[in-house]
Amino acid sequence: MNLNEIKFTEIGNVGDINELKKVIIYLLNKLDTVKYKTEIIKLCFVLDYLYCKEYGVKNGPTTVDYVKYNYGPYSDKFIEAFEELKKEGKIVEVSLQFGIGYSSTDKTDIITDEKIKKIAEEVISRFGTTSLREIKDFIYNLEEFNKTEFGKNIVLNLNGN
Repeated sequence: MNLNEIKFTEIGNVGDINELKKVIIYLLNKLDTVKYKTEIIKLCFVLDYLYCKEYGVKNGPTTVDYVKYNYGPYSDKFIEAFEELKKEGKIVEVSLQFGIGYSSTDKTDIITDEKIKKIAEEVISRFGTTSLREIKDFIYNLEEFNKTEFGKNIVLNLNGN
């Protein structure tokens, strides 16, 4: 087998990277503090989770498929989105005590869907000033997360809230 025959699996897919980037910018604009990459990813997952539960839909505002990974829900598409946003000059990296965080330089309110804004505000109100541990505690107590095998897509149970 040569290198051209090897197929690599992506960790989590995204339907539309632009939708993911919009959500990242929106959250960064609304948060009072700079957040680490891991915190932003977890906040996006909580936003998608609550949105899907509230409206009974399969895909959340970020359009990301999350997998259960080392520190909770994850998708490689976040790395791509962060890189694109940096190149576009819409976010900047900020040095924090334990690594790199992100701040938005694009203050445009690019999300027009009021349902997304409603859930985003809930997420920011509930988790915007909490620690990563508290966000992860919420996620780790979700039935869907606990039922998912490591490395597999997290599938939401839309039958019950």
